[in-house]
Amino acid sequence: MNKVAKNILEVQNLTVCYGEFKAISDINFSLQRGDFVGLTGPNGSGKSTLIKAILGLVKFSQGEIALWGKAINQFSEFSRIGYVPQKQTMLNPLLPATIEEVLLTGLLSTKKIPRLINKKDRQKVAHVLATLKITLPKDKIFTKLSGGQQQKILLARALITQPELLILDEPSSALDQTAREDFFQLLRKINSQDKVSIILISHDTGSIGQHANKILYIDQKQIFFGALNDFCPEKNPATCFEKRGKHLIWHQHD
Repeated sequence: MNKVAKNILEVQNLTVCYGEFKAISDINFSLQRGDFVGLTGPNGSGKSTLIKAILGLVKFSQGEIALWGKAINQFSEFSRIGYVPQKQTMLNPLLPATIEEVLLTGLLSTKKIPRLINKKDRQKVAHVLATLKITLPKDKIFTKLSGGQQQKILLARALITQPELLILDEPSSALDQTAREDFFQLLRKINSQDKVSIILISHDTGSIGQHANKILYIDQKQIFFGALNDFCPEKNPATCFEKRGKHLIWHQHD
């Protein structure tokens, strides 16, 4: 890949194997500043594996990944990426961490050992809470919050380093309708006003259709990548995803 690239992220011919099992293969896409990509596909299709490869958490067998024009094995500025994992994988429910403590963990990747917390770090916590209009007390225990409140705190944690790329793994799966709408309104603001690029893993086709401008549909292999309008010219995300699923089933059993 070129050392100088206009794309935030480039993935070429990517294959990831777990032993002899190919989790994903032949994945090709790129991400530019301000893109909002909906990453979707059936359960077990390799969505989380792809994200882990982009974050450098799993090794890939073939292909290339470049972040801001640098091959991933030469890239070290991971504070430019914010990651919101599935809520249940984030914290040990027996760990009595406060909201402030959870947010401060988002700054650890920017610090050198011994990674001490200072006044400036606490100011960043206050700033990100104010930006997202979160008025909860900073000393409140994270695990005592509602699902919607927890997701907002995890989003704040991902944004505390002011990343240029935000990756979210099923962020609305545990939210009710009102909390889901509030959460996606925050994402829309971050994407449209701050030009933060977003990759959203979701089975919520309605949310993807409403907010994403591009679709990456995979089922171990890449099925589609491109503009939402090309994926869904009918303007009805539910219908488009249903047709795509039937298309996959037909080919898998042909």
